Amino acid sequence: MKLRLFFYLSLLLLLSLAPPYSLAQSADPPKKAVVTGRVLNATTGEPVKKAHMALSKAEAGDADEDASPSFVANTDADGHFSFDAVAPGNYRLAVQRSGFAYTQYGALGANGPGTVLSLASEQKLDLTVKVVPLGVIAGRVLDADGDAVPDAIVSAIRSFFSNGKHEIERLGKIKTNDLGEYRLYDLPAGRYYIAATIPSFMPAGAQPADEDTGLIYYQDATDLGNATPLELTAGGTLSNIDMMATKARRVTISGTILNPPAGNSVRVSLVPRDSTLPLKFIRQDAEYHDETGKFEIHGVAPGTYVLAASALGGTRRFSARQQLAVTGAGVPDIALALSPGVDLDGHVRVEGQSVLDLSHIGVALQSRDEGGAEASPVSRDGAFTIAGVVPNTYMLLVSGLPRNGYVKSVHVGEQEFPPSEIDLTRGAGGALSILVSTAAAQVSGVVVNDKQQPSGGAQVVLVPAQRQRGDLYKSTTTNSAGGFSLEGITPGDYKLFAWQGMDTGAYQDPDFLKRIEDHGESVSLDENGSRSIQLKIIPAALF
Repeated sequence: MKLRLFFYLSLLLLLSLAPPYSLAQSADPPKKAVVTGRVLNATTGEPVKKAHMALSKAEAGDADEDASPSFVANTDADGHFSFDAVAPGNYRLAVQRSGFAYTQYGALGANGPGTVLSLASEQKLDLTVKVVPLGVIAGRVLDADGDAVPDAIVSAIRSFFSNGKHEIERLGKIKTNDLGEYRLYDLPAGRYYIAATIPSFMPAGAQPADEDTGLIYYQDATDLGNATPLELTAGGTLSNIDMMATKARRVTISGTILNPPAGNSVRVSLVPRDSTLPLKFIRQDAEYHDETGKFEIHGVAPGTYVLAASALGGTRRFSARQQLAVTGAGVPDIALALSPGVDLDGHVRVEGQSVLDLSHIGVALQSRDEGGAEASPVSRDGAFTIAGVVPNTYMLLVSGLPRNGYVKSVHVGEQEFPPSEIDLTRGAGGALSILVSTAAAQVSGVVVNDKQQPSGGAQVVLVPAQRQRGDLYKSTTTNSAGGFSLEGITPGDYKLFAWQGMDTGAYQDPDFLKRIEDHGESVSLDENGSRSIQLKIIPAALF
């Protein structure tokens, strides 16, 4: 008996000292996940075949688009794809196909990072990926006699709004063939200008002729400011966009700058008078000679312009402006006299009995043309001085207002202006008076998709009935529950919109708003008013 007891005790001791047979050693390796899905044309809903799919490892929050793909596949004739035996982990799914925009699954915009797919063991995930088709613009370049122009360089210049400002970028460039034909392809939807550079066959060292066709724009324009824009839809084709190089006599504008500040170079430029495009893209800069004050601008096509000059002298700005009508007959020499900017005094006043520490407020005038701003702090009594204000049109920027504050009115002398367009082109006729109210309105709510589910990450935009009032636009992004809140709203009539994947600031483009006008929610807000609204997200197909 004692021997048997000793045997069992020894056996227990040996078992306790032996390495444990762990579950990790005995368990099978984690089973793989499966990802399947289908790729569809976002415009037509048709399947997209031969699309290249790449499933790449990603860490949550990592937006690296260049990560090496872990798995690749191509869609079949019905747009289907499948990734079998995918190890559990975090992934991003990307799609590439000629004729379609590069797309990451779940991205809110064309260039945004996609959703991170967290795959668990044995998970089966089925996805629908929509890709946006790209468009084509095609036509011919002809000379003044209607003959084909080979080897002309044709460019697609896309016009868009970003952060509320009009911008342009060159997206495509190609040479015409022997028939003068061009075809610009893989262009995303948007507004375009088409430009053609006509090759010069002059002998080396020869001077350009007065009749210079050099650069032309559709439709038979000689500068971008007078060009005709084209609207290209997703996957659309614009044909017969022909350009003819008319023999417009270009001239040289020359003159003298009077009263230039010592030791500082002067900038002289010519701008089409009524263009809405950014100055940096349509401005023709002059050759300026510091030692003589002379300037020349070559190759100016007929049209109506503003000739502008500016310079810095110490801490003061100097400027001058003059309107010009350019014809083929030329323009006599111009004398443009610079004058210094003025110090504009002003005062901030608070309506009613509200008490604000005005020293927390800042005031600035931002040039509508060039974007530069002249700023000033505000003293406790509300007084301020903006130095060096030159004749121009400005937008008033007021910072440091409380959440319930807004600019109620703006006066220069006796004349009232909207804060978005203060016209000082003829100088200031008095002090700048700003009335601030603390009775701003607010609006909040939730954004839902077509399945009535909350839509996180959507952009919500408040658009004023007075569309020209750039200072009244407001925007925000919904939280994960689809909720949003906008404060500091000037009382008035507005429309609320919600969407995903749109260029930031595009909502200030009047043409874009026309396309989605009926999908907004109207809202009228009184002083201290508060509204709660449910918004439906606008389908991307309407963009």
